Amino acid sequence: MMKSRRMGSFLGWGAVVAMWLSGTTLLVWTFWPRHQQTIDTRYESGTHLLMVFAAPTSPVGELHDAVLGAKSALRSHAQEHGYMFSTVGISNQWLVREGFEQLQEYGDFDEVIIGRNWLNTGVGQYIRPGTDRAAVPQLRVLLQEVIVGSVGPRVDEPKDIIRLTGTPAILDWAGGGYVVQGK
Repeated sequence: MMKSRRMGSFLGWGAVVAMWLSGTTLLVWTFWPRHQQTIDTRYESGTHLLMVFAAPTSPVGELHDAVLGAKSALRSHAQEHGYMFSTVGISNQWLVREGFEQLQEYGDFDEVIIGRNWLNTGVGQYIRPGTDRAAVPQLRVLLQEVIVGSVGPRVDEPKDIIRLTGTPAILDWAGGGYVVQGK
């Protein structure tokens, strides 16, 4: 009889502790600050400003702030001109997991293209064209017209506004205040 009372008492206190811990966990989860993801892309007709960032093969600390600043400055530029704004992150790491982790260092992207090293689709579409040497890091800003119709979107050929290759070029542009010439 004595043993069963102890067991009941132990289970009773165990339940109290479990409820307290789960309540505390719920409170912490409810009020803990979380990262708010920004999705800029809209499925609408109009002019789209597209920022494409191809990450370097190894981390460069100061590049982080420059890329985040570029996103913010270009988002503002797009809003001022009535453009939609999207970001594309490219990583040519062989392993998708490593490429995803690498791109996460530079914040959120609306689209990511990862893997296959220099055979990467994003490298072929955004990094190689117009140059005799593909290199990363690279940051491009493009304008393109998009017309959304009943059978899907028609996307015109993008026009280069900015093309920066190498960390020094990206950092110089950032240090100069992210100036966008032209449109």
